[in-house]
Formats: sequence, C-alpha cells, structure tokens
Amino acid sequence: MDRAAGGATSGANAASSLVLRGLLQADAEELRRIHSTAEVARRWDLPAEEFPWDEPQSTRFVIELDGRVAGMVQFYEEPEPKYRHAGIDLFLDPALHGRGIGSEVVRQIVVRPSTATATTASRSTRRPTTSPRSAPTRRSASAASA
Repeated sequence: MDRAAGGATSGANAASSLVLRGLLQADAEELRRIHSTAEVARRWDLPAEEFPWDEPQSTRFVIELDGRVAGMVQFYEEPEPKYRHAGIDLFLDPALHGRGIGSEVVRQIVVRPSTATATTASRSTRRPTTSPRSAPTRRSASAASA
C-alpha cells in the first residue's frame, strides 16, 4: 500500500530502491539538514561542526532511497574480550518515517548482511574501505528506537 494513499509501505517495498553506500563530501549538506530536523536532533542532538566526519571510530554509510540521500547509519564495536559489545545507530529524514526503511537498513547490516545492497563502501574519504558484511552481529538498544 502506498504511504501517500494513507497506508504504510512494507519493508520489502522500501528495500527495492534502498542503497547503503560510503559517505561522499557531496552528502554532507543533506545529512546535516536531516540531522538538524527536530525529530532527529531530539535523539541525536544537533550535528557537530565536523559532521559527518566527526567519529572516526564508527563505520558510517549513507542511506540512499530512490537515488536521494535519506539518512545515515553507523556502527561500531569494542573488540576487547572483557568488554566486547557493538552498537548501531541510524537516522532518516522524518518525511520517510513509518515506512519500514530503518528496519530494512538494520536487517541489511545485521540480520542478513549477505543481502546488503552495498557490497563495498568506504567509511569516508579519510577512512579505509569496508563492507556492511563486516558489521557487528548485535545491535544496541538505540537501534530499537529507529
């Protein structure tokens, strides 16, 4: 069912044009705009001046829908055996909330990494190449609110 017609779009439909890819300098302005919306800033605070290049310890991907920047997903892990844990966070343009897109992003990275649409994407222009396949195998509570 089409959201414009008053229904919700299923996660499968949302995934049909969903791409996770590396960050590009050209994405920064749109990511900052989305990050600064009241709905996103309520959970993420306002973006730092260096955003989206401000957290080198996190792996970040642009969420692209129908060829347009729709948001960002990031993940990290602590490999120290005694403290081992991982986390995933994402934000989407509020105009896209309620369509199952966030759930599909998490599914592509965590639940079924072999089906991720981006097979190789760079963290940023300053970081090495990585793949959603190398994503952590657990998600944090912060992902549950996405």
